[in-house]
Amino acid sequence: MRPVEYSSAQIIAAGQALQAAGKRVTSFALRQSLGGGNPRRLKAVWDEHLASQTQAPAQLPDLPPEIAEQVTAINARQAEQLNALAKQLSASALTLVEQRTAEAVRRMQQAREQMDAELEDATRALDESLAALNDAEAKAQRLQAELETAQQRLHEQELAMAKQEGELSAMNTKYGELIASLSPRVAKSKRTPQEQASRPS
Repeated sequence: MRPVEYSSAQIIAAGQALQAAGKRVTSFALRQSLGGGNPRRLKAVWDEHLASQTQAPAQLPDLPPEIAEQVTAINARQAEQLNALAKQLSASALTLVEQRTAEAVRRMQQAREQMDAELEDATRALDESLAALNDAEAKAQRLQAELETAQQRLHEQELAMAKQEGELSAMNTKYGELIASLSPRVAKSKRTPQEQASRPS
Protein backbone atom coordinates (compact mmCIF):
# COMPACT_ATOMS: atom_id res chain seq x y z
CA MET A 1 0.00 0.00 0.00
CA ARG A 2 1.37 3.36 -0.99
CA PRO A 3 2.11 5.59 2.03
CA VAL A 4 0.23 8.85 2.48
CA GLU A 5 2.39 11.73 1.33
CA TYR A 6 0.44 14.61 2.90
CA SER A 7 -1.70 14.84 6.00
CA SER A 8 -5.30 15.95 5.99
CA ALA A 9 -4.29 19.17 7.77
CA GLN A 10 -1.79 19.97 5.00
CA ILE A 11 -4.39 19.30 2.32
CA ILE A 12 -7.01 21.48 4.06
CA ALA A 13 -4.44 24.26 4.54
CA ALA A 14 -3.57 24.12 0.83
CA GLY A 15 -7.26 24.32 -0.10
CA GLN A 16 -7.83 27.30 2.19
CA ALA A 17 -4.79 29.05 0.67
CA LEU A 18 -6.28 28.52 -2.79
CA GLN A 19 -9.60 29.98 -1.63
CA ALA A 20 -7.85 32.98 -0.09
CA ALA A 21 -6.10 33.56 -3.43
CA GLY A 22 -9.48 33.52 -5.20
CA LYS A 23 -8.78 30.25 -7.02
CA ARG A 24 -10.95 27.17 -7.46
CA VAL A 25 -10.01 24.21 -5.29
CA THR A 26 -9.58 21.24 -7.61
CA SER A 27 -7.55 18.06 -7.33
CA PHE A 28 -5.08 19.44 -9.87
CA ALA A 29 -4.80 22.76 -7.99
CA LEU A 30 -4.25 20.95 -4.69
CA ARG A 31 -1.59 18.75 -6.24
CA GLN A 32 0.13 21.78 -7.75
CA SER A 33 0.01 23.64 -4.44
CA LEU A 34 1.36 20.72 -2.40
CA GLY A 35 3.82 19.54 -5.00
CA GLY A 36 2.47 15.98 -5.19
CA GLY A 37 -0.03 13.55 -3.75
CA ASN A 38 -2.87 11.37 -5.03
CA PRO A 39 -5.41 13.64 -6.76
CA ARG A 40 -8.37 11.46 -5.69
CA ARG A 41 -7.34 11.48 -2.06
CA LEU A 42 -6.60 15.19 -2.11
CA LYS A 43 -10.06 15.98 -3.48
CA ALA A 44 -11.75 13.51 -1.11
CA VAL A 45 -10.10 15.08 1.96
CA TRP A 46 -11.08 18.55 0.77
CA ASP A 47 -14.69 17.54 0.03
CA GLU A 48 -14.96 15.92 3.46
CA HIS A 49 -13.68 19.14 5.00
CA LEU A 50 -16.30 21.17 3.15
CA ALA A 51 -19.03 18.78 4.19
CA SER A 52 -18.05 19.05 7.84
CA GLN A 53 -18.19 22.85 7.56
CA THR A 54 -21.67 22.88 6.05
CA GLN A 55 -23.27 20.51 8.59
CA ALA A 56 -25.85 22.18 10.83
CA PRO A 57 -24.74 22.63 14.43
CA ALA A 58 -26.29 20.39 17.01
CA GLN A 59 -29.45 21.78 18.62
CA LEU A 60 -28.66 22.88 22.16
CA PRO A 61 -31.29 22.82 24.91
CA ASP A 62 -32.80 26.09 26.08
CA LEU A 63 -31.44 27.70 29.22
CA PRO A 64 -33.46 27.61 32.40
CA PRO A 65 -35.46 30.82 33.02
CA GLU A 66 -33.33 31.88 35.98
CA ILE A 67 -30.09 31.53 34.03
CA ALA A 68 -31.63 33.16 30.96
CA GLU A 69 -32.67 36.16 33.09
CA GLN A 70 -29.14 36.42 34.52
CA VAL A 71 -27.65 36.21 31.03
CA THR A 72 -30.05 38.92 29.82
CA ALA A 73 -29.14 41.14 32.77
CA ILE A 74 -25.43 40.58 32.18
CA ASN A 75 -25.87 41.34 28.49
CA ALA A 76 -27.78 44.54 29.35
CA ARG A 77 -25.07 45.67 31.79
CA GLN A 78 -22.38 44.88 29.24
CA ALA A 79 -24.31 46.76 26.56
CA GLU A 80 -24.58 49.80 28.87
CA GLN A 81 -20.90 49.59 29.71
CA LEU A 82 -20.00 49.23 26.05
CA ASN A 83 -22.27 52.16 25.18
CA ALA A 84 -20.69 54.33 27.89
CA LEU A 85 -17.21 53.25 26.80
CA ALA A 86 -18.07 54.04 23.19
CA LYS A 87 -19.34 57.51 24.19
CA GLN A 88 -16.22 58.11 26.27
CA LEU A 89 -13.95 57.00 23.42
CA SER A 90 -15.92 59.15 20.98
CA ALA A 91 -15.63 62.20 23.24
CA SER A 92 -11.91 61.57 23.74
CA ALA A 93 -11.41 61.15 20.01
CA LEU A 94 -13.38 64.34 19.30
CA THR A 95 -11.34 66.26 21.88
CA LEU A 96 -8.11 64.93 20.39
CA VAL A 97 -9.23 65.87 16.88
CA GLU A 98 -10.17 69.36 18.04
CA GLN A 99 -6.82 69.78 19.79
CA ARG A 100 -4.88 68.59 16.76
CA THR A 101 -6.98 70.77 14.47
CA ALA A 102 -6.39 73.81 16.66
CA GLU A 103 -2.67 73.06 16.76
CA ALA A 104 -2.57 72.65 12.98
CA VAL A 105 -4.46 75.93 12.51
CA ARG A 106 -2.08 77.68 14.93
CA ARG A 107 0.96 76.37 13.06
CA MET A 108 -0.54 77.37 9.73
CA GLN A 109 -1.25 80.85 11.09
CA GLN A 110 2.33 81.17 12.34
CA ALA A 111 3.68 79.97 9.00
CA ARG A 112 1.44 82.43 7.16
CA GLU A 113 2.53 85.32 9.39
CA GLN A 114 6.15 84.36 8.83
CA MET A 115 5.58 84.18 5.09
CA ASP A 116 3.83 87.55 5.07
CA ALA A 117 6.71 89.13 7.02
CA GLU A 118 9.28 87.67 4.63
CA LEU A 119 7.23 88.83 1.65
CA GLU A 120 6.99 92.33 3.11
CA ASP A 121 10.76 92.43 3.68
CA ALA A 122 11.41 91.20 0.16
CA THR A 123 9.01 93.80 -1.28
CA ARG A 124 10.67 96.58 0.70
CA ALA A 125 14.13 95.46 -0.44
CA LEU A 126 12.90 95.31 -4.03
CA ASP A 127 11.43 98.81 -3.81
CA GLU A 128 14.69 100.14 -2.38
CA SER A 129 16.67 98.43 -5.14
CA LEU A 130 14.36 99.87 -7.81
CA ALA A 131 14.65 103.36 -6.29
CA ALA A 132 18.45 103.08 -6.22
CA LEU A 133 18.42 101.86 -9.82
CA ASN A 134 16.23 104.78 -10.91
CA ASP A 135 18.56 107.22 -9.12
CA ALA A 136 21.57 105.64 -10.79
CA GLU A 137 19.90 105.85 -14.21
CA ALA A 138 18.99 109.52 -13.65
CA LYS A 139 22.55 110.28 -12.55
CA ALA A 140 23.92 108.47 -15.58
CA GLN A 141 21.66 110.49 -17.85
CA ARG A 142 22.82 113.73 -16.20
CA LEU A 143 26.46 112.73 -16.59
CA GLN A 144 25.85 111.77 -20.21
CA ALA A 145 24.26 115.18 -20.87
CA GLU A 146 27.16 116.94 -19.15
CA LEU A 147 29.64 114.89 -21.17
CA GLU A 148 27.89 115.76 -24.42
CA THR A 149 27.87 119.45 -23.45
CA ALA A 150 31.57 119.33 -22.57
CA GLN A 151 32.36 117.57 -25.84
CA GLN A 152 30.39 120.24 -27.74
CA ARG A 153 32.28 123.02 -25.94
CA LEU A 154 35.60 121.31 -26.62
CA HIS A 155 34.71 121.01 -30.30
CA GLU A 156 33.78 124.68 -30.43
CA GLN A 157 37.02 125.61 -28.68
CA GLU A 158 39.00 123.48 -31.12
CA LEU A 159 37.28 125.25 -34.03
CA ALA A 160 38.02 128.64 -32.47
CA MET A 161 41.66 127.70 -31.90
CA ALA A 162 41.98 126.46 -35.45
CA LYS A 163 40.52 129.75 -36.68
CA GLN A 164 42.90 131.71 -34.46
CA GLU A 165 45.83 129.63 -35.66
CA GLY A 166 44.80 130.37 -39.26
CA GLU A 167 44.54 134.06 -38.54
CA LEU A 168 47.88 133.98 -36.71
CA SER A 169 49.50 132.19 -39.64
CA ALA A 170 48.08 134.78 -42.06
CA MET A 171 49.35 137.56 -39.82
CA ASN A 172 52.80 135.94 -39.70
CA THR A 173 52.82 135.73 -43.48
CA LYS A 174 51.82 139.39 -43.84
CA TYR A 175 54.39 140.33 -41.21
CA GLY A 176 57.06 138.44 -43.14
CA GLU A 177 56.07 140.14 -46.37
CA LEU A 178 56.09 143.51 -44.63
CA ILE A 179 59.55 142.87 -43.17
CA ALA A 180 60.81 141.78 -46.59
CA SER A 181 59.44 144.94 -48.22
CA LEU A 182 60.86 147.21 -45.53
CA SER A 183 64.30 145.64 -45.36
CA PRO A 184 65.81 147.62 -48.39
CA ARG A 185 64.43 150.87 -47.04
CA VAL A 186 65.86 150.21 -43.62
CA ALA A 187 69.26 149.36 -45.13
CA LYS A 188 69.21 152.51 -47.26
CA SER A 189 68.30 154.66 -44.31
CA LYS A 190 71.26 153.32 -42.41
CA ARG A 191 73.90 154.61 -45.01
CA THR A 192 76.01 157.68 -44.26
CA PRO A 193 75.53 160.85 -46.32
CA GLN A 194 78.90 160.23 -47.98
CA GLU A 195 77.85 156.77 -49.10
CA GLN A 196 74.65 158.09 -50.45
CA ALA A 197 76.50 160.87 -52.36
CA SER A 198 79.20 158.63 -53.83
CA ARG A 199 76.60 155.98 -54.85
CA PRO A 200 75.13 156.71 -58.22
CA SER A 201 71.49 157.33 -58.14
